[in-house]
Amino acid sequence: MASEAFYTTAAQVLPTLLIALSIEIGVISRPYAEAAKAAQALAEQVRQQGIPSVWTPEQLRTLQAGADGRAYGRSALWVRWAFLFGLVFLAGETAALLAVGYHWFNPWTFYTTGASAVLLMLATAIIPWLRLSSDLFPE
Repeated sequence: MASEAFYTTAAQVLPTLLIALSIEIGVISRPYAEAAKAAQALAEQVRQQGIPSVWTPEQLRTLQAGADGRAYGRSALWVRWAFLFGLVFLAGETAALLAVGYHWFNPWTFYTTGASAVLLMLATAIIPWLRLSSDLFPE
């Protein structure tokens, strides 16, 4: 289906795309993880010292962000996406390496490698664009 050059190039490009996606997902999930950590710290403080009589505005924001689990849920959502991108990478990289190593230039290695490369390229382009141009992600 494709030449050996296609598979060797894909085997080199796929890790680069995965690294770029991992960094972007880390940037996106960091505020959620920090909010979840702050909410856990506040909940632990309330457990140890009891409910304070006066709440500071920062404590109220922290409590609001963590009370309904949004911060933790969003962070966990991005971890799941990162895991799925990792699985796509593994499928494409394995197919590319098998094709090069065993000269399996057949349709299933071609389509698996090509589909994973296309999915990772689209995700690498679309996720940062969405982060910068939409209100879905916190600053």
